[in-house]
This record gives sequence, structure tokens and C-alpha cells, in this order.
Amino acid sequence: MIAFADTRTVTHVLGCHIEMTNQPGVVYPIRTTYQSDELPLEMAVGHLRDIRPATGRAA
Repeated sequence: MIAFADTRTVTHVLGCHIEMTNQPGVVYPIRTTYQSDELPLEMAVGHLRDIRPATGRAA
């Protein structure tokens, strides 16, 4: 994805929806429909570069 974004105009990529608050280890209760502290789904292309080391260099 990084190589793709390096050669094309990409405004953002979509992350993943998870049921976690912005507090480490604290999750929202099951069936919660509004998560006020949830991080946005969209990420900047720079986030791909930031998280790559955490993925064990998987490509």
C-alpha cells in the first residue's frame, strides 16, 4: 500500500473500526452505538509508514 500511495494521489486510507476507547485497555460495552472518544476511521498516508514497523514488516 505504501508503494501504491507513493506513485498515486491518495488523500486517505481507511483504518479499522474497533470497540476501544482512547484509554489503553478500556473497551466500549457490547452494543454501544455511540463511541464519543473513538478515533476516526480515515488515516493519512503517513500513518501507513508509521505503523509498518509494528506489523513486523509484513507486506
